[in-house]
This record gives sequence, C-alpha cells and structure tokens, in this order.
Amino acid sequence: MSERAPSRRRPVGGRRERPGAVAQGVAAATLIIAVLTAASRVLGFLRETVYASVFGASPELDAFLVAQGVPNLVLGMVSTAIATAATPVLAGYVAAGRRGEAARSFSALANAVLVVVVPALALLGVLAEPVVRWMAPGFGPEQVRLAAGLTRLLLVASLFVTVMNLLTGLLHAHRRFTGPAATGIPFNLAMIAAAAFFGTTYGPWALAAGFTVGSLLRVLIQLPEARWVGFRHRWLLDWDDPGLRTIAGLLPPLFLGAAVSEVNVFVDRMVGSTLGEGIISALNYAFRVVTLPHGLVAMALVQAVYPSLGAVAEAGDGAAFRRLLQRGMGALAVGLAPMTVALVVLRDPIVAFVYGRGRFDAQDATLTALALAAYGLGLVPMALRDLANRALYAARDGRTPARVALVAMGVNVAGDLVLGPWLGITGLALATTLSFTTGLVLLVAHLDRRYGAVDVGGLLASTGRVAMAAAASGVAMHGAYRALLAHWQIHPSALADGAAGAAVELALVAGPGAVGCVAYLLALVVLRSPEVTDLVEAGRRLLDRARQAAATARPGMRRTGSP
Repeated sequence: MSERAPSRRRPVGGRRERPGAVAQGVAAATLIIAVLTAASRVLGFLRETVYASVFGASPELDAFLVAQGVPNLVLGMVSTAIATAATPVLAGYVAAGRRGEAARSFSALANAVLVVVVPALALLGVLAEPVVRWMAPGFGPEQVRLAAGLTRLLLVASLFVTVMNLLTGLLHAHRRFTGPAATGIPFNLAMIAAAAFFGTTYGPWALAAGFTVGSLLRVLIQLPEARWVGFRHRWLLDWDDPGLRTIAGLLPPLFLGAAVSEVNVFVDRMVGSTLGEGIISALNYAFRVVTLPHGLVAMALVQAVYPSLGAVAEAGDGAAFRRLLQRGMGALAVGLAPMTVALVVLRDPIVAFVYGRGRFDAQDATLTALALAAYGLGLVPMALRDLANRALYAARDGRTPARVALVAMGVNVAGDLVLGPWLGITGLALATTLSFTTGLVLLVAHLDRRYGAVDVGGLLASTGRVAMAAAASGVAMHGAYRALLAHWQIHPSALADGAAGAAVELALVAGPGAVGCVAYLLALVVLRSPEVTDLVEAGRRLLDRARQAAATARPGMRRTGSP
C-alpha cells in the first residue's frame, strides 16, 4: 500500500469544481444507480417467476439456457473483459482532457472487437449443433436441434450485447452511470413480455426473440448519453493505437476471470443435462433466489466499503484497512446468516411462493428446493469472497484473485463430476458452495499472510458467535414452521403442488422467518456480539447518505430547468 501525492493538474478549461458539489453529485449519482440496479434485479427475479409459470422446469427451458451459454463462450471471454479493461484507460484520457484520443482509441477498440467477435459468432452458428452436443451431452436429438436453432437466433443478440458492453465502458470512463445502470430494466421487461404473452404459443423461441429485442434495447438506452459525451464512431482499424495497445496489456487476467466464470456454468449445465430433464432449469431458478439477497444486501455493503478500502490502502494505513475489512466481514456474516437459515429451513414454502404456479409442478418444486438449500449454504461464503476480492483489488493485487478463481473453478468442476452423479441436483449446487468456500479460505489466508489484513482469531470468534446464533435461529424457525403446518393441517406435499395457496405460502415464510430473526438477534445479544452494533451503524449511515443524496438531488433538478 503506497502513498501518492495528490495531482496538481488543473481541470480542463480552467474551471475548478467545488469539493462539496462534487461530493454531493457523487452521492446523488450513487443513489440513482442503487435504485436502478435494485429495480433491474427485482425485475430479473420477476422474469424468472414468469418463466416458471409458463415453462416450469422443462426440457424446452433447459434448451434455451444451454443456447444462452453458447454465445457466452465468446462474450464471456471477450467483450466483457475488454470493456472492463478499456474503462480505466479511456478514463485516463478523459481526465487529462484528451477526449479526442479517448474517442479515437474507443473506435479502434470497438472495430477490433467486431473484427474478432463477428467471425467467431458466425463460426458458432455453423457449428451450433456439435457445440450443443458437447455442452449438453445428455440432450436427445430433438432437444439438440432445438437448442442449436435457439443458439443461432441468440447469436444476433450476442452482437448487441457486445456493443452494449463496449458502450458501458465508454460511459463509465466519462463518469456517466445512469444509462449503463438502467440497461437491465428494458431487457427484463422485454423478456417478461415475451414469456408472458408469447411463451405459450411459441415456446422457447419467444424467449430467444425477447432476449434479442431486449439486448437491442440495452444498446439504444445508452446512445443518448454516448452522444451527450460527444462520441462519434469512426470506422478505423489502427492496431498501433496507444490506447488499444494499453488495453490489450490489461486483458490476460480479465480473460482468465471471465473464462473461469463461464467454465463453472458450462460444467454445471453439462453434468446437469445428464441427470434428467429440468435439472438445468431448476438450478437456474434456485440460484436466482440466492442472488436476490446477495445482490440487494451483500453487494450494497461491499460497494459501500470498497471505496473506503481503496482510500486507506492508497494512504498506506494498514491498521485502518484491517479494521475496515474485519468490520465489513463481520457485518456481512451477521446480516446474511439468518437469510441462509431461511433458505435452508424454509426452502419449500419459498419455492412454492415464488414459483408455484402455471406449469411449475410438484417435481419442479422438489428439484428447485433441493438446489436452493445447497446454494443457500454458500450465500455467506459468496459474499465474504466478494469482499475479500475487493480488498485485494484495493491493495492493487489483481493476480491473487485470478489464481484463487482458478483453484475454486477446479473445486467446482471436480465437485460437479463427483457429487453430481452421486447426489443429483443437490450435488451440483453443493459443488458451487464448496467452490465459494474454498475461494474465501484462500483469499483470507493470503490477506493475512501477505498484508496482515485479517485478524484470523477475531474472525474465527465472530464466525463462532454467528454460527451459534444461526443454529438457535434455525431451531426456532423450524419449530415455528412445523407448528404452522400442524395448526393449518397442511401436508408439505401441498406446498409442492401449489394447493396451499399464495397467502398461506407467504405466511409460512414470513411467520417462521420473523420468529427465527428474533431468536437470532436475542442469541447475538446474549453472546455480546459487537457485529450487531456495527450492522446498525452501517444501516444508519446508508440511510443518512440516501437522505442527503436525495436532498441534494432535488435542488439540482429544480435548477436544471432555470434560465
């Protein structure tokens, strides 16, 4: 952690912005981004519930999900990584007032990416059937033909996604975040409309068409901001452009990280295709449930802590870095542990309430609930792993997360191949949880050994307190759940086939969940857990920041229309 002297460069044009105004603008932008991101995640979750109602956990949806994965062989390892690498390079040009060079480098980059991606997508279209057979060896001939046809349509969408990722990198470099943060909203609305209105008639082809239209909308929604920053694309291909060469130098670890993520999904679906129809769909449904609290709660805290970690790392304040990381990990564990308990204990009513309608039948519910319990065990390790990764990025260490991701990928692949045939869908989900846990342990060990940034004894003590409180919560939650089932004379099978009704399903989640949370908090108080205070303070700070951002945004909006 090194200390750098602050830059003395004057703003371009000689105009100096007041620090207070900048801070207020950042706070307002952060609030807007948080709202848009939350809206997108909620719509994405709603999209999955519509899928479940129209398709259930069916061979048709399995084929669509595999078809989605084929273009990601290119997109996951090319366009996303390149856009990520481009952002800091282009941002450097923009900050230095060299917007013309930024525009030229971006045009050269976009053209170079298209030169690579378009032929790759065309080749995938030609080889769609053998690629699908390789990715889903358990598919029958008819399912292979369906997935291959869907793949060819989704390749068009992939071109739009490539352009969208590049525009996102450009806008982030110009500190324009609203358009990129909003891209998920029109996409999810298009997918929901396609599934709800056309899914019954056209099956998975409606989803592929909706995906294509939604991907185009993700491009179009960013174009106004791209024009606002003055970007005009130029059809030039300059392999010697300095910005392009700098971006190319940043790519290897990003390619590696993207490849690891895609390989994990690929192997999950490959093994899942051999275990029976609907396995791939049920895994997708279950993981979507887990990613909702992860995205709305865990990532909100991680993103709030990350800038502070970067600031104290830049200042070389190791003690503050260690204290901030430790408190962040404690708050994540305390906040997410009762959610993990609920995902395990209340898996049946959760699945029934979220997905239990339409074509989503009892077998689909059983498969999804099994996967949900196994994925739920990985919620806390996944969140802590994300924070540990950010801590290393803040310390300018990008290689260790990439190396750890490789090891975790190996655990996931081995787990899929061993646990999948043995435990079925539960084994596939457990393999993912084991990979999250392995990555967390390795990252924490490195942070302790290399930077002295983790108090291992304190972390273990905190983990022990949270585990004991979670156990008490689980006992209380399970008891309340069984008591309600007995009181209302509901057999668990009624949840699987949707006979209980949405109101009862919600009550079976909310009532025992509340009882479990009360038991959890009481246990933490009895154990004198300091993380409770940290969590309350963090929540209070977030609310204060949101109120301040809203207060500063309103006058700014009123002034916008003033002469």
